Amino acid sequence: MKPEFRIREVTRYVITRHDDNGTQAVAEVSNLHNAQEICSALENQATVRHADEGKAVESLNIPARAANILKDNNVLTISDLLQKTEIDILKMPNVGAQMLGAIKFAVEQYGGLKKR
Repeated sequence: MKPEFRIREVTRYVITRHDDNGTQAVAEVSNLHNAQEICSALENQATVRHADEGKAVESLNIPARAANILKDNNVLTISDLLQKTEIDILKMPNVGAQMLGAIKFAVEQYGGLKKR
């Protein structure tokens, strides 16, 4: 039997995140239903995270010394912290690489520190 060749349309759905840090692909799926479910779950997660941004920096899982240094530098909320870059944090008195690492780890769930 002679083989048949057919052209099939292949559709992929790419879910992207758009924020102050730019655009980033988050997931790629092959059917619309899965794409909608993933997008809905990500939006719900983002809503919760956005609500948390108004919380005080003390609510983060960072050492008390780090929270005190941030407060002394007028970084009172998670939202304030997310507007800072690594350089901004390192310029604060008594902040070193280890403390910066702890702060970066704590804000990863919120999208991380500002890139520039």
